[in-house]
Amino acid sequence: MAFLRVRSKLLAATLVVVGCESSISPRDASTADTATERVTISIKATALVVGQEVQLNINGVATNVVWQSDNPTVVAVSSDGMASAEAPGKARIVVRAQMGTDTAFITVRQRVASVRFAADSIDLGNGETGRLAFRALDANGDSVEGFDESPIQWESASPSIASVDSSGVISALSVGAARIVVAVDGTKDSALVRVVPSHVAAIVLSVPAQFSLAVGDVYQIHAYAKDASGDDLPDRAIVWSSSNPSVAAVSQGGSVTAMNPGLSIISGSTEGQHASTTVFVSKASVGTVTTSLASTNLAPGQTTQGTAVARDAEGDVLSGRAVAWSSMNPNIATVSSKGLVTAIATGTAEIRATVEGKTGDGVLTVTAPVVATTASVVATIDSTTLAPGHSAHGRAVPKDAQGNVLSGKTASWSSKNSEIVTVDPATGVVTAVSAGTVVIQAIVDGIAGQTSVNVSSPSVIPEPPASGGTLVSHDFEDGTLGGYYNPWGVGIDVVDDPTGAGHGKVARMHYSADGVTQPDDNKALLPKTSFAIALGDSLWFRGDFYLPATLNDDPSVSLRKLVKWGYLHDQWHFPEQSEMTLALAGAQVQVTNTVVGPSNLPPDYSYTGFNVTKGAWHRLEIQLRMNTTFAAKDGVLRVWVDGALIYDRTDLRWTDPLWPEDQSTFNWPGWGAGDQMQARAAYDEYRYWDNMIYSKSRTP
Repeated sequence: MAFLRVRSKLLAATLVVVGCESSISPRDASTADTATERVTISIKATALVVGQEVQLNINGVATNVVWQSDNPTVVAVSSDGMASAEAPGKARIVVRAQMGTDTAFITVRQRVASVRFAADSIDLGNGETGRLAFRALDANGDSVEGFDESPIQWESASPSIASVDSSGVISALSVGAARIVVAVDGTKDSALVRVVPSHVAAIVLSVPAQFSLAVGDVYQIHAYAKDASGDDLPDRAIVWSSSNPSVAAVSQGGSVTAMNPGLSIISGSTEGQHASTTVFVSKASVGTVTTSLASTNLAPGQTTQGTAVARDAEGDVLSGRAVAWSSMNPNIATVSSKGLVTAIATGTAEIRATVEGKTGDGVLTVTAPVVATTASVVATIDSTTLAPGHSAHGRAVPKDAQGNVLSGKTASWSSKNSEIVTVDPATGVVTAVSAGTVVIQAIVDGIAGQTSVNVSSPSVIPEPPASGGTLVSHDFEDGTLGGYYNPWGVGIDVVDDPTGAGHGKVARMHYSADGVTQPDDNKALLPKTSFAIALGDSLWFRGDFYLPATLNDDPSVSLRKLVKWGYLHDQWHFPEQSEMTLALAGAQVQVTNTVVGPSNLPPDYSYTGFNVTKGAWHRLEIQLRMNTTFAAKDGVLRVWVDGALIYDRTDLRWTDPLWPEDQSTFNWPGWGAGDQMQARAAYDEYRYWDNMIYSKSRTP
């Protein structure tokens, strides 16, 4: 048998070929001898690189051998069967001899001058496989077609980290980096393979796709990260979320708490992979019902309130459940749909509360009332010292022999000397007439109780002279507080108008507290000199204030005192609690006025409200006029906001007829803009004042 030889003008290569049987033309078959050998080419198909040669041989003994190429520009063949690759393409080589013909097919490609990986590096998860794509280029930089039919050599520089087989499949074996080399036609390129911890391919949850909980239940979900092979990846952090946390909340540890009836989707995710389960939350089942009555003993006609408490199987209280009330003995006691129990007749009745099929009973005993006998009467007067013309209220408390207070009893009142004190027989209102001491008596069921009242005449105090004009005024344009000061020392400064509304320099009050250790904060601008006011005289205040739009106006959170007036006193004796407070509760200006003195003047309290706009400057005006005499109730208090009269009292008595004689004038030492900030929560806010004027007449 002949041997195979392949040559190249540039490179010698050894080719492995496989012979196969060829067909013999009919015209040659008649001349064939009885030998088994026929004409066959030793190479039936092969691939060459431009410039390579391959020796084609025939098997057996043949004569008159002729070689021919059907595309000599691609593959040329010599008379002795040497095939030469001339250009890329395909050609068919035919041999003819006395014994017959045969054919070989040759593919020619351009020589590979360089190879280039598509990427300099890739990442593979530990245990994963992958490939590195590359291109083969000729000397001109063009892609070479058909190079994959030639031997491609692969190699790993660190096969313990990443190995590569003869087909280019890379296997990641351990965390690290390995350089992979590819070689074609003697030219090479390399790329880096980084083996990283296994990628998460899926997350498996330890719950079914859907499950149910009752309100209050807690359920722990476990999540398992898996790689592509299904192996656990225990070092992966799972991020948990709930589509409806008000129904089912989930912690970052995967603990699910059922909050309210409804549906929520609980999801766990890591490295771009997600898994979820649907949680249906139902109301917790009622396990027990406990019924209690505010009073378990009543007389016919009396009422008491029933209360039902539903609990689950664990004893936790369930709220928001409908309660159905019923009486097991309606001839003894009835009960309304709201649980109000009414005693009808003497006996014992069971009052039942039913919640979602569970019941609880409370027992009521109805007995005939026992008429208590008055054994003593305690008589008291709101004030045992009065001035002529002043009144106080008498109170009678009847008691039985054991000292228990008796209700439903009516007292009859009388005075031992009506020239000193008169008393209303039915109401017990005592009115002082003239100086002296008198006994007041209250009788209940024939039993008398007594107390005494002292009436004294007050000395007349000379009123201070009237005055007029401006008392103190400042617009803060000089950068100081002028004739005003802050008795608390800090928290008030002069700044530019933050609104740009043309107010120039303004006084800024800063209120701040943490709401825990500092529940109140005091800041105020008070005149450095207190004002004396004659009877019938007026004092006027005018000022502009600004509340930022960001101010929290929730009335349940804070009360901001804008202006406080008080206390009026005679500079010598105990002051009256005669004051006016103008405060901001929410977005509403509230005006309150109280007059309560040590001589027991009747309380005088009033309130009105007016809404103001945050984020805007407002003008505040106040008039305070003294009553014309010590006893007269014709004092005035009026408040305007932006020209609108929001408070108007003309029946106030600012003085007390019991004040003893003193030559000092009547002063108001506590007048000022600002005062306390009272809040139940932390706050940090500002208020602004400008153009503050105190005068004895209204300032335009």
